[in-house]
Amino acid sequence: MGVDLATDFFKTILTGQGVDASDYHSVIEQGIEHTYKAHGVVPGDVESAETPTVRDLMATWEDMGENPGEYTVSGDGTKESDIKETRAAELLDKLSGFSEDGKYHNLLGETSLGLTDSDVTMAYLDMDQLDTDNDAEQSAMLSLAQSQITQKVRRSEGELLCLIDEAHMLLHNDAQVSYLQRAFREWARYDAAMWLVSQHPSEFLADNSEDKNSDKKQALLDQTSFTQIFNMGRIKREVIREFVPNDALVDTIKTDLTPALDEAGFTECVLNVTDNDKPGWHRVQVEASPLEDYVLNYDADDHGDFNRYMRRFLHGSALAPVEEQFHEDDEQSSEQVDEDTADASAEPSLADLYAAQADD
Repeated sequence: MGVDLATDFFKTILTGQGVDASDYHSVIEQGIEHTYKAHGVVPGDVESAETPTVRDLMATWEDMGENPGEYTVSGDGTKESDIKETRAAELLDKLSGFSEDGKYHNLLGETSLGLTDSDVTMAYLDMDQLDTDNDAEQSAMLSLAQSQITQKVRRSEGELLCLIDEAHMLLHNDAQVSYLQRAFREWARYDAAMWLVSQHPSEFLADNSEDKNSDKKQALLDQTSFTQIFNMGRIKREVIREFVPNDALVDTIKTDLTPALDEAGFTECVLNVTDNDKPGWHRVQVEASPLEDYVLNYDADDHGDFNRYMRRFLHGSALAPVEEQFHEDDEQSSEQVDEDTADASAEPSLADLYAAQADD
């Protein structure tokens, strides 16, 4: 995240608290610049051997409050250093949500691979997790997420798919709609695609003639290459009709498509293709692959360790129904544990097994 964007992020958090963020702009910006420099991050360099975290930044502001003279031109004991000391202390207090027990504690450090890490090949973004009653706070969190996504798109080699669940939440203000419109237009040059998922299709339509995002929402629909609609028995006909060319297709969507809850082993959707050699609306049957079905059936209480569970499938011993595999008698189970223990060092890693499965 660039210095300007990071600065705006923290200023937006303050604004959501009713604070005049401009009073803390220089302290925030200087702290970010100092932290980046301390970790070898330079302007224009998207890669860094050591990526600083929010915890590192908080430590910088603490040091700024304790040693303000080191962050001023005039040095210690001056009016400038006194203001710096006061502002740094006030800022830390107002950003207490980033403490270990605060509501933003999950942003403090890298407890797992970040989205922009080159080893991350799949990520799931659920917009519902960013839901909040505070508009400024939500805007800040969305900006952070969008920055991470944009960096990932620009750094990745090869094709990339970004799936955003509860995507209707991005359509609530002008800034987010503009972001989507820009992403739809620019991502193609990076061989990337965005998949928006929502159970609220009406959010993608103009609410009324006064909806200032009406034209932008329509532009999003016009730029969409694929539109996938599953059973919508509870959605109003007039809403569905906005997405499809005729009433017959509305009837199909409301009453004829097989829903996932029917336990038929599959579900159905209608798929509109606009820039393919087979354009138009197609009825499609969707079902999980054997591997997907196996993973979805995993239950920690019944199946134990997930890695062992997956090895059964990838070694070819999971061809029988799941229930048969995990309800063996005690003697068989004991023998299996002994075998697993004896062969543990000889077993290939899960990554190797997945690769072998893919090659087959």
